[in-house]
Amino acid sequence: NYSLCLTGERYTQTDNDDSFSATVLDPYLLNDFSIGKNILRKKFKAGIRIGVNNIFNAGYQVILARPMPGRNYSFILELSF
Repeated sequence: NYSLCLTGERYTQTDNDDSFSATVLDPYLLNDFSIGKNILRKKFKAGIRIGVNNIFNAGYQVILARPMPGRNYSFILELSF
């Protein structure tokens, strides 16, 4: 799975006034990649997935003055009987 997510400018005030740079968050582009495999047996099902989030280590904020993490990784193991 490859995911590309573009978020445009975001205002931090309800009046959408962009005269002060502190009231507008910059746009950002995130790239994520994951790969996985499902294993099926008679009474057993397993899934394993590894992923890289924010591949290009983009600096961005979703909330003013709260930077989000850079490149990070995920490992998911699902088991069902």
